[in-house]
Amino acid sequence: MLRPYELFANIIVNDKEVVEWFTEIASQLLNRTSLLVCGKPHRLVELEFYYYNEAHPDPFAHRHPLQLTWGRWYFHRQRDNYRGGSFKGLDLTFGDNTAFGGILIRSLEAADGTLIDGPSLCVDHLLAQTEVSQVAALDQAIGARVAWDSNSPLVLEETTIEQRQIFDSARVGLSLKRVHSYPNMPQYLLRPYRYLTEPQRIRKGKLYLVLALHLQQVSQEVIHQLTGCPHKTIERYILDFKTGCQEKDLASYFGRDLKPRDLCLLHGILK
Repeated sequence: MLRPYELFANIIVNDKEVVEWFTEIASQLLNRTSLLVCGKPHRLVELEFYYYNEAHPDPFAHRHPLQLTWGRWYFHRQRDNYRGGSFKGLDLTFGDNTAFGGILIRSLEAADGTLIDGPSLCVDHLLAQTEVSQVAALDQAIGARVAWDSNSPLVLEETTIEQRQIFDSARVGLSLKRVHSYPNMPQYLLRPYRYLTEPQRIRKGKLYLVLALHLQQVSQEVIHQLTGCPHKTIERYILDFKTGCQEKDLASYFGRDLKPRDLCLLHGILK
């Protein structure tokens, strides 16, 4: 029986293999896996991949020591403290003792169809379902268990579920703020390491998906049908993208937050 963790042992040689590997894992997790939260089934519907090793030095990977393991739950931390507020997040680790790997859970679907949209809201939902008030308490309850340990409050279980089309795009919310410390940030900023199966219902990061579909030569009408994004918004994103295709200078995007128009322009510059 193929389980998610059996995919977490691979040697990365080039960028093409990275994408193929991530896509294979995403397919397993999004279309053949259930997340049991205290026994209550949930579906993973949006993921982002972060992987750092010598051949693939993704500067956006957290590189926490726990991410050197595979198949563990990692709640986002800042130094020794758990992230709070809107900065909470939960990864499934897929490191190999030398490489750091984390798969961020961005969105979940409950058994009744309710969508939990966003990493922090996913953690809030898990806290509510497990009836604990603090991330530290849930992490302590999980302990050192791997994600498929049936005694854990959070369990990944291979299952037969409705097969859905998987879409990919760049990861949400990244910037070039720290590019002077990590000069390779532009190289990784817009890589298609985000995977999702609910393009209409997932509201956050719609811009990234619209432009990913445009780059795949999907028509504006089909993009509208798939994403629910208004026609005028799609047109504006694509117009800004085309403007970016004529630009070459990245320096004006360094060290600051990126607004929607900036992201569209950068998709064009970095295409």
